Amino acid sequence: MHEQVPWLKTEVIVCKVKHPLKGYHAIVKDVLPLQDTPSGLRITAQFTQLNPANPFKTEVLDYDDVVEASYVTLILLVGIVTNFLQVLVYSCTTSPGH
Repeated sequence: MHEQVPWLKTEVIVCKVKHPLKGYHAIVKDVLPLQDTPSGLRITAQFTQLNPANPFKTEVLDYDDVVEASYVTLILLVGIVTNFLQVLVYSCTTSPGH
């Protein structure tokens, strides 16, 4: 089954606006096809935050309400590098003698 659904065991972040778990990280445990959602998919996600009152909390989420965590990390890194390069170019072009 893992070959047919490559995002199993993938870390995701809830990104839906106003969702009570927005920003929380989870691991995809199952994919539920043929759902009445725009994507046609829902996922069963197990949250990674420690919660002694509810360890190993799982919830069914709309596939469109999550984003892959590695994608978010990549976007943040690109933003940091872009800002660094802008500052570097600005400092080189505004320093005396250039």
